[in-house]
Amino acid sequence: MNIIANNTASKNIIVIYTDEILDLSSYFTFSEAAEMVRGSPLPSSIFVDMGKTRQLFDSGRAMLQALHQMAGGPMNPIYLTNVGSDIKSQLALERMPMTMVLT
Repeated sequence: MNIIANNTASKNIIVIYTDEILDLSSYFTFSEAAEMVRGSPLPSSIFVDMGKTRQLFDSGRAMLQALHQMAGGPMNPIYLTNVGSDIKSQLALERMPMTMVLT
């Protein structure tokens, strides 16, 4: 998994690109992204690009929720982008926090 951080004078954006399988192995990457948000004086947004993700395990859903909590909850929204229809269906069954936005 890759993290790309884009810091500009006007905004701080962190993008996480997930692999084909999203599970507990993403813990380190998500923790690193959350630390980037916490350590930044600028307002931050985290985008999780799930364009490659084909399998989402319970541990992967838990990691998305943990990322949300580690990054500061409602203060720093998590945007899930390029989510496939199967994954969207899985996430719809979960009660994801309101600040986790499917785009």
